[in-house]
Amino acid sequence: MRFILILILSSLAFSKTNYTGPKKDILKDYIEKATEELAYNRGVDVEQLRVQSVDIIEDPTDPIKNKWRIHIIWGYNRAWHANSTAVWKTSGGTFTIHDAQAKDRPTPLSWLYIDPTKFSIPQYNFRAGMEKDTKIGSMGFEIGTDHMKWVFDNSKNYKISGDYTRPLELNPNSGLTQVDFDRIKETGDASPLNFEYSDGHNYVHLSAFYNVTAFKTNDKKFQAMIGAETGLGAYVPKPHVRILNNHNWYEGENGKFQLAGYGFHIGAKARFTFFEKFFIESSLRGIGIKSKATIYSPQPIVIEQELMKSVQIYAGVGFIVKNFNKN
Repeated sequence: MRFILILILSSLAFSKTNYTGPKKDILKDYIEKATEELAYNRGVDVEQLRVQSVDIIEDPTDPIKNKWRIHIIWGYNRAWHANSTAVWKTSGGTFTIHDAQAKDRPTPLSWLYIDPTKFSIPQYNFRAGMEKDTKIGSMGFEIGTDHMKWVFDNSKNYKISGDYTRPLELNPNSGLTQVDFDRIKETGDASPLNFEYSDGHNYVHLSAFYNVTAFKTNDKKFQAMIGAETGLGAYVPKPHVRILNNHNWYEGENGKFQLAGYGFHIGAKARFTFFEKFFIESSLRGIGIKSKATIYSPQPIVIEQELMKSVQIYAGVGFIVKNFNKN
């Protein structure tokens, strides 16, 4: 009877029957002891009866074996911005630039991207997160910063409404021309007005993500995953505002980062992991931001904008800095 039981257990083991969790070690010990006892009773070498291997498939979601991993990611991005109406509230009046157009301002490829004292000048992404395995991939959470840039295009004509009591100056090729605000509204010429979030258009966020394994090698030295992410966060810009009058650009006070609003995002991502140590990741993310930024000098200005919608693509390199599954 004992011999038959050993054969059954051995057959199950070699056919890769799924035994999971702590029962795995109990099963191995039982087979080993039963094999030794049977060999002794029959007077044969135990190696002739020993089960050479028990191939037991572990459940990746077993909390005893599946622990969290910590990673960090550094990368760079490009962003494309939809039109956003901007309301300027100043000591000289309140006016609106309707459907203001903006673009990002990527830093040309140069040594800035590798200079450890300046590599945060380009449009960068930083993320730190925790994740753990699931039956089909992994899930986790991240905190991060998307450092984008939002630069108003004042070379175009816009619908401009409202009032502003101070004179402005146009800058035609023939020289400066002083005009009142009614002329600006009539022509839609926005050239005397300039504003941007180039230091930058910063979105600090918390994300949740879920990845699905598309391919991996048996030795886990390479793994390809696709996933989805969503989250929300705070908008922390550093606004710049300039108004052209009295032959000078009067610039708002720079150097003050401020909590100016909130945002949310949803996106898709792809990740390629090597040797369970580092990975390359890219994502396509849609971002919405509601902003109300303040500039304090030389005159107080508040710029409140409609939802600022952006599409961002980024690529970065990540490192697993701590894997609690390994000693």
